[in-house]
Amino acid sequence: MKTSVQNVTVKQNVNNVVEDGEYVKIVIEDTGTGISEGNLSKIYDPYFTTKDGHAGLGLSNAYTTIKSHKGFIKIDSKEGEGTKVSMYLSASRDVIPLQEEVAHQISDELDEGQRGKILVMDDVIREIAGAILSYIGYDVAFASDGKEAIDLYMRAKENGKYMML
Repeated sequence: MKTSVQNVTVKQNVNNVVEDGEYVKIVIEDTGTGISEGNLSKIYDPYFTTKDGHAGLGLSNAYTTIKSHKGFIKIDSKEGEGTKVSMYLSASRDVIPLQEEVAHQISDELDEGQRGKILVMDDVIREIAGAILSYIGYDVAFASDGKEAIDLYMRAKENGKYMML
């Protein structure tokens, strides 16, 4: 597997879906099984999957998230040869405060009564949300599905430690 990140300028309106401008291009390339030509047109469809036991929401969610950030995805794949996923995110020239400064500011604004334990279940945001919430001072529990979320909630409640969901 190969990955790369670079700043690029898009000068031609790609497939009439994006504006010319500066983008951050993230490329992930593998030499795996690839995607058949017949499946390429379906890869962003919610719940489409070729793998048993998977929900098929990964690329659908990635597409929606990237598009909401004024970006786009380009996928090149040949069955039996691998896949190259190029994600383009609209670049910003604005000065952005350091993560630590923002996190400490938010954390300082929360008084002890606002802190608590938060249960995060959603697969798509679980790790990101958990890291952010933990960083600003919350005690975060992770659940991989609804049953585990309910079990964690009930155990915390029995111990007198309520969770925000």
